[in-house]
Amino acid sequence: MNLAQLRALVAVVDTGGFTRAAATLGLTQSGVSHVVASLERELQLPLLSRTRDGVRLTAHGRQIIGHAREVVQRTERITEIAVAATDQHRRRLRLAAFPSAAQLLPAVIAAFAQQLPDVTVVLLEGSDSEVRAWLDDKLVDAGVIAHLDDDTAPGSGGVVLHRDRMLAVVDPDHPLAGQPTLTLADLADDPFLMSDNGCEPLLRRMYDAAGQPLRPHRRVRDMATLLALVREQLGVTVVPELSLTGAQALAAIPISPPAHRVLRLVPADTDPVDATVRALLDVAESGR
Repeated sequence: MNLAQLRALVAVVDTGGFTRAAATLGLTQSGVSHVVASLERELQLPLLSRTRDGVRLTAHGRQIIGHAREVVQRTERITEIAVAATDQHRRRLRLAAFPSAAQLLPAVIAAFAQQLPDVTVVLLEGSDSEVRAWLDDKLVDAGVIAHLDDDTAPGSGGVVLHRDRMLAVVDPDHPLAGQPTLTLADLADDPFLMSDNGCEPLLRRMYDAAGQPLRPHRRVRDMATLLALVREQLGVTVVPELSLTGAQALAAIPISPPAHRVLRLVPADTDPVDATVRALLDVAESGR
């Protein structure tokens, strides 16, 4: 039994599958499968079972995973302390974002690569809640989080990448389509459609501030599906402007009073932040 095996097991469990774990670890999917299988052979116990939804821990795996995670976290903390103390640059940086925010990162990554060409950036994509969990668990080194512009920014430090307008989206033939602005109350008579991909906390704050109940008629995960439902006149929605990139044949109308989603690049909660992550934040700040 060795650290690489334990790290692979923890990554598979925490990211939900071998593919994402491979991206996190900088390995191939087959490589991760081989390492986990070698751990199971070493222990002579099955630790994971594959399902149509991904992977699950076996009963033995549930007993072991807490100890494995503790070993990995303590080892990584030792490395973080050493890197920060000597002001070294790590060889690999794990960066996470949800889909609409990911389109803001190529320019940041390109500028970072010019400054530190020997550092490989691994970009992981998940929902907003997944990104926050990865940051909390230090599975990634930095990530993009979202909050409303009147909220206190969660996390420590970080750089604001973008302020994203919240827009009501209706079919062009909808009676409200020609309005210059819409209130949330204006949308109350239509079925409200919502994506499960991360905006719900922001929408709930907006609706609470407006004194309106948020009652989703239908939930979907994929933004393209959400917009297709609006296009088929099955309801209305409110989404950030970046989520409409490439959307066609829809009426997008600013919310009144105006609301903005702030996209902030933040480091994982480590103290101190190491030199590589500081360099990434500096690049993002200089590119604003």
